[in-house]
Amino acid sequence: MKVSKWVDMGAEVDVEIGVDDVRAALGEAFSRVTQEHLGEEGPSAHDVKCALYSIGTFLNAMTDEHIALLEPKPREIVRAFLFKNAERF
Repeated sequence: MKVSKWVDMGAEVDVEIGVDDVRAALGEAFSRVTQEHLGEEGPSAHDVKCALYSIGTFLNAMTDEHIALLEPKPREIVRAFLFKNAERF
């Protein structure tokens, strides 16, 4: 008998993720919580957590350099939007 087992080596690695990968991950996360995809039953708590995790991962990947590329007005719009939504939670 042969058994496969994953072993955690505890090694930290850097992985390059392209824009297309990010688009696909966000698209998949969004599709998991839309009524068109799920029908009558709606999203599960797991689906919602996965979508939020994907969004959080994307936001965490935004560097200070990315944010600095924005002019003050668009930066304030994004900040206000994120703050308003954070209050909802």
